[in-house]
Amino acid sequence: MNKAHIIAIYLALGILALFTFFGNNQNSDLDQIKDRVTKVEFFQEATRVRENIVGFKQVNASLVNDTERAKSCTESKDLLTEWTEDIKKLGLDFGTYMTNHQEAKDYFDTISKLNDVNITECNKLTSK
Repeated sequence: MNKAHIIAIYLALGILALFTFFGNNQNSDLDQIKDRVTKVEFFQEATRVRENIVGFKQVNASLVNDTERAKSCTESKDLLTEWTEDIKKLGLDFGTYMTNHQEAKDYFDTISKLNDVNITECNKLTSK
């Protein structure tokens, strides 16, 4: 093996090392971009569901008495069911993301609890 072969081998190894470095860097950048996109998608959808649930709670709280609240609950039964389904879908679509991101998991849990409170209150009002 002469000097030219040795130099060619070192150059090839150097080029391979550069491709490996930049290739890994690109994958890392791509993973970060995917993670950010998932974060935006999760929080947009979760916030939409939360706003519906909070809006319902605010409307019911503004009603004059329990009879009116019970009527609102009865009229909104399909919406309450829809929001429960939306929460389940969030859990299915973003379960892996929430496993790796505590803030998303906490937000999801808060939304679930708000929905549970609405359903419990409506059940109490409509069973009277």
